[in-house]
Amino acid sequence: MSQRKEQPELKEYSEEVQKVLIQFMLTDNSAYVRCQNIVKPEYWNDRLRPAVRFIKKFTEEYRALPTPEQVKAETNLDLPIIPNIQKNHVDWFLDEISGFCRHKAMEALVYEGPQLIAQGDKHTGFYDDSVYKFVKGLKNRFYAEQKIKFLRKTFKEANKDFRDNSIDLLHIDGLHTYKAVKGDFEMWLPKMKKNGVVFLHDITVPHFGVRRFWAEIEKKYPFYYLRISTETEV
Repeated sequence: MSQRKEQPELKEYSEEVQKVLIQFMLTDNSAYVRCQNIVKPEYWNDRLRPAVRFIKKFTEEYRALPTPEQVKAETNLDLPIIPNIQKNHVDWFLDEISGFCRHKAMEALVYEGPQLIAQGDKHTGFYDDSVYKFVKGLKNRFYAEQKIKFLRKTFKEANKDFRDNSIDLLHIDGLHTYKAVKGDFEMWLPKMKKNGVVFLHDITVPHFGVRRFWAEIEKKYPFYYLRISTETEV
């Protein structure tokens, strides 16, 4: 019998950790070159973001890293060189920066990404092919080895592609009217495994029908309320 792999805990990236990552970038030029394509200023917190933005701009213009003194002059942030770095330290940094950027990229997708990759709706707005390309780019950059398949279909169209009792986790985040969310839930319920989990978005927003539907089903099923941000609840 195969054993289920233990899932790693979600990692918190404190300001101190984010600061050390920047210091590593300033300290080791070769390490920075190896990670520069995945580093984006918006991944860092508000206080440290100007330093990363300056480093990116400086290296693009001058093909070299700025000194800590130059960074401080531009941003008023003290980010000294890390002394006596060894190879195992660089290996740690490369693993850490990869995990950090992957985490932040997916976090941004959850917070800011549109609700449907296919075409949008009257709640999210309608948009072009750039959204699909952006999400596919994240997959190719951070999860190239994972078996992830994109279905550019509506919920109704995609339903027939899945067997009954086959889905572990389902996120319903389409049109937020009562009729639409109720229809999505009832259409996909047979596809869920016995202990499957269904995410519903915006269950506390007064003017969305999903709140009314949530009030009905929370009496029937065990649930957990998770507030991700001021605008995101599941």
